[in-house]
Amino acid sequence: MADETGEGSKLVKEESETDKQIYHDSGASPTTRIIQKVSLGVVILMVLVTMGLSIYRTVAVDGLYILLGINVLALAQIGLVVFYWIHKEDIPASKSWFLYVVDVAVILECIFTNILLFRQ
Repeated sequence: MADETGEGSKLVKEESETDKQIYHDSGASPTTRIIQKVSLGVVILMVLVTMGLSIYRTVAVDGLYILLGINVLALAQIGLVVFYWIHKEDIPASKSWFLYVVDVAVILECIFTNILLFRQ
């Protein structure tokens, strides 16, 4: 059936200026954004330290210690995905507490892994 207006139907809507922005979130304040980025930075630092220690123990003692570092990396990927979803608004800003829960879990995993790496 033909369109009565003569313009034809548009299947793709044109993007507005706010749709072209990379990260826009009306629900999160700039303070919340800074706190999220700081917590992500702390987690990345802890994961890098744990991976470095894991690689060191793998080379010095036994090759199986690398598996502890790989486990930490796998858990840290979950945190990165949650951070990405929050910034892309797949998870609402009111649920950003989940990012902090995942970050605490990763930090605890790093601490426990470091204890296991140097247990005598």
